[in-house]
Amino acid sequence: MSTATALRTLGFAAALALASGCAGTRALSKADSDRMDALTAKIAKAESMDGRECAPKELALAQGQADLARYRAARGEPSEDYFQRAEAAADLATSKAEPCWHAKQDDDGDGVANATDKCADTPKEVVVDEFGCPLDADKDGVPDYLDKCAETPKEAKVDKDGCPLDTDKDGVPDYLDKCKDTPKEAKVDKNGCPLDADKDGVPDYLDKCKDTPKEAKVDKDGCPLDTDKDGVPDYLDKCKDTPKEAKVDKDGCPLDTDKDGVPDYLDKCKDTAAGLKVDADGCPPDADKDGVSDDQDKCPDTPAGTTVGPDGCEAPPEGALAPAPPVPEGPSSAEPQGTEPPKQ
Repeated sequence: MSTATALRTLGFAAALALASGCAGTRALSKADSDRMDALTAKIAKAESMDGRECAPKELALAQGQADLARYRAARGEPSEDYFQRAEAAADLATSKAEPCWHAKQDDDGDGVANATDKCADTPKEVVVDEFGCPLDADKDGVPDYLDKCAETPKEAKVDKDGCPLDTDKDGVPDYLDKCKDTPKEAKVDKNGCPLDADKDGVPDYLDKCKDTPKEAKVDKDGCPLDTDKDGVPDYLDKCKDTPKEAKVDKDGCPLDTDKDGVPDYLDKCKDTAAGLKVDADGCPPDADKDGVSDDQDKCPDTPAGTTVGPDGCEAPPEGALAPAPPVPEGPSSAEPQGTEPPKQ
């Protein structure tokens, strides 16, 4: 039925209703009266849901059939078909009007009708966009009214509060952090990396030697390497392969107390006088092997096995007088010098 036809029917029914006040009408039975009240309530519900706009044909049909049902019932004429058509039309009008009416409502009171509201349960007093969704100025997925970090950069992943994630809790957000697994005890720089004050490659929280010079190579503890373990770091050590048994000076070189060129740990004669030539053991040479060094030996060619004195010369047997020193060659000392023998 077209809207025009429905309205004509409604007008005709209204005319009949007026005529029902004339002769031949009677009061409705209790059953018809109750049924008419229920039908009137259905029609009123459809009207309250903007039925005249959202379901005008169905509403007009329901109203018209209801009027006809009342008219016929009041005259005692069969009215069941009219009641049924009116009730069906009223139900249809309500079913069509309800979604139309609901779409115009604003259940969450955000100023955006339900029909276009994509966020139907927005809390009160929350500012929304044209789609009824809470504003999210920094587009991080956390609405402004919940966002504690309102200006998060686009590249930053955020937590439930809208703040950039900081996985290692070092104070530098992940999107800026170049060292994402920093231990809790480590202090970090602006890049989230552990501080390394002496720039030796070992972070301060692991570095046991925090003031290492730039030129020094270091071990895993950040301390200067000392390859020969002599207590002098390699960067200062001028003798890097010193044996373990050798004591060293500040340059890491073996000590040579008597300055004879033979280090103390090899020197068997540690108090050699200055200026003396020494052998590989750091001792002065002893050519005849008599135990007296050449510089002290007055008899440098003593035969092997000869017992010698402190001067390197043969020592007399016990109890014997020392041999007279050798007489120098030349004229006899008994004869006076410069005289001639008597003539015969």
